[in-house]
Amino acid sequence: MWVLTLINYEYQCAFCDVIFNNILVASHIVRWKDNPLARGDLSNIICLCRFHDPLFEYGYIGLSDDYNVIKKTTTIQVVNQILVFVERFRVLSEFPSNPKYLSLHRKRTGLDYKSIY
Repeated sequence: MWVLTLINYEYQCAFCDVIFNNILVASHIVRWKDNPLARGDLSNIICLCRFHDPLFEYGYIGLSDDYNVIKKTTTIQVVNQILVFVERFRVLSEFPSNPKYLSLHRKRTGLDYKSIY
């Protein structure tokens, strides 16, 4: 899955310009344990760098159904400094992130549309 994710995202983090394979990960939108059927679905996987992966996993950043970046408004100063550089999400045509999975991610992490910057 990792190689297919890299190919799908053209070997680049979906939130920034990082292109180094050794710090890119295949990040699931809906976690493996929460939805085993979504594990192999490329529309449930985003290529993220090791900086943005935990921010996405723990809900400091997320995506609306139309791929606008959502940022948690109640974050500590250090995280806010990192989030300043997240302004866009790289949307792909072949395997775009499924809005159903994005909605489940927002619910799990407590993100809502009021958090959009």
